Amino acid sequence: MAVSNIFATQAAGPVPASYLDVDFTECALLASQNAFTNIQHIDKALADINTSTDLVRSYLGSFNPDDELSGPAGSFSNWAVVGATAIPAGVFTGISTWPSGGVAGYALTSNPSIAAVGVYGAGGIATGGAGAVVEGGNFAAINNTIQSGASNTGFDFTVLYAVEADVVIQAKAGPTAPTGAAAGFAAILNAEIAPVGNNLAAFLVSNVGSVPWAFGLATNSGTVTTGVSLGAVSGTGPVDSQNIALTALDGSSNPLLSQMFGDSVGNFVIINPLSSSLIMGGASTALEVRRTDAGNSSIFKVSNPTANVATRASFVLETGTASSNVVFGLTDGNVAQIDVAAGVVNGFAINVASGSLNITCELVTSASTTSRAGLKIIEGTAPTSPVNGDVWMTGSGLFYRAGGSTVGPLT
Repeated sequence: MAVSNIFATQAAGPVPASYLDVDFTECALLASQNAFTNIQHIDKALADINTSTDLVRSYLGSFNPDDELSGPAGSFSNWAVVGATAIPAGVFTGISTWPSGGVAGYALTSNPSIAAVGVYGAGGIATGGAGAVVEGGNFAAINNTIQSGASNTGFDFTVLYAVEADVVIQAKAGPTAPTGAAAGFAAILNAEIAPVGNNLAAFLVSNVGSVPWAFGLATNSGTVTTGVSLGAVSGTGPVDSQNIALTALDGSSNPLLSQMFGDSVGNFVIINPLSSSLIMGGASTALEVRRTDAGNSSIFKVSNPTANVATRASFVLETGTASSNVVFGLTDGNVAQIDVAAGVVNGFAINVASGSLNITCELVTSASTTSRAGLKIIEGTAPTSPVNGDVWMTGSGLFYRAGGSTVGPLT
């Protein structure tokens, strides 16, 4: 091993083989349980090395022990294997341009029934350790020396990744595509029972400082086909898809949960908490609904599965200082507009840019009362070229056109 400082010391005690998931004979480093019992090889050893807790300690370059996670020197952590490297400044060529690391692991397999694992880590709890924090691996990337705790002492960086997961897939001869499943990150749960609180997350985003993450999940443009893919809640149907849960907090910091999912018949479902509203806003069109087939079913449908239909409005347009309206595109290229406008009391106005509003069914008005008529025609001026069927009102009275003649004013 080409290192400037290498030394191995005796462990404080043998690790029971039952604590490990692999046999000692399958490890490159631990050839047997007592491999390092009588080895006390120290080359340029630090005077304050902890010979009771560090099984193997290796340094490449002038790495300062004060920069270790548990520094300063003399207070080393209880690591079974420690590897450290210090990369000097300057220009390098050849293999030296490859990233340098404290610990590297490589594995190759020629047996399809045995996995090749370059680096393996597992954490567990022994008797008396209940309530402990357990991690299979822990990685950190810091834009300063590892132990620096001083404010305003960091350095610029190009990337700062705690973990980089590279997947390289090469074509077979031909070329033909290989078979198999690939993932940059796989979280596999093997639980006999859910923990209290059911806090099971395959990926958990958190922070301990004052600055939050900008994105919990981010993908660069052109890097993936589907940004988020969710499967069904079980492998046997009919079942709904897994949902996307959105949690907000009300004025008392109580959680309000909204959900989005696809149901077992193909509907996209949005469920809001309590009696809240679904709000869509934008600089132009806030909501657009399109059909992608030639079917004859409804493009927009309002339904109420409960019995209290009479107490709920199917469609509401609120009035304000400006008009609230619904615009319909017509087959001749014109538009029809229904306005709920300021100044229209308990009613609405229908505006057609050109042409006419055709009612193909019987028009029935309400009965007149002492306070209002059932039908009202606003006074205006007589049309220049009236046609049969026209009815209008002027200050002189009511007129209508029939049989090519104008009748009126009616008094």
